[in-house]
Amino acid sequence: MDKCRKCGILFEGVGKLCPDCEAEISEKLDKGRKLFNRHGLGDLDIKYDIDNARYECTNCDGHWISYNGENWIQDIGAMKLSDEYQHNHLREAMEYALNGKRFVKADKGKLQWSLLPFAQLEDVVKVLMMGAEKYTPDNWKKCNDIKRYEDALLRHVISYISGNRTDKESKLSHLAHAICNCLFLMYFDDNNTKACEEEVSNNVESE
Repeated sequence: MDKCRKCGILFEGVGKLCPDCEAEISEKLDKGRKLFNRHGLGDLDIKYDIDNARYECTNCDGHWISYNGENWIQDIGAMKLSDEYQHNHLREAMEYALNGKRFVKADKGKLQWSLLPFAQLEDVVKVLMMGAEKYTPDNWKKCNDIKRYEDALLRHVISYISGNRTDKESKLSHLAHAICNCLFLMYFDDNNTKACEEEVSNNVESE
C-alpha cells in the first residue's frame, strides 16, 4: 500500500498519487492547456508539483500559479495585480491576451535566428560547397588532427589583417574561410567532449 502525496489516503499500486487525485490533476492540466491554446498561448505549459502541492509553469523555473475552479485564464490574468506572483511568461502574455491589445507569442528566451546577417553567411555556404565539390561533402569531419584547421584559420585571418581580403582560389572573403574553420573547430570541440564523456562513463561502468 502507498500513501497518496496529495490527499493522504492509502491505495494499492505504485506511485505518489492515488488514481482519483491523478485523474483530477490530469483533467485540470488538460483544461488549462486547452485554454492556453484557445488564447494563443500554445507555447506555454503547466505541470503539477507533487512535493509542493502546486501547479507550475514549465517555462519558468520555480514560479507557480494557483488553480481556481476551471478558469485558469482569470486566475492567471490576476497575477499582474499581486506581488505574490512573479510569473513573467504568463503575466506578460495574459496582460495582452486578456485586453486584446496585441499579438501574443511566448517565445521569450528562444533563439533569435533573425539576428544573423544571412547575406554575409552566403559566402560561408559557398566555401562549404566548394569544399564538398573539391573533396566530398563533410570530408572535414574525417580530420584527426585539428591543428590543421587551426593553422588554416590563422592563415586566413592573417591574410585578412594584412590587407588581402579575398582568397585567390575561391575568390571569396578570407573571413568566410575563417568562419568555416571556426565552425569546424567548434564541431570538433563538441564531439571530442562528448566522446571523452562517453569514454569516462564506459570506464566507470566496467569497473
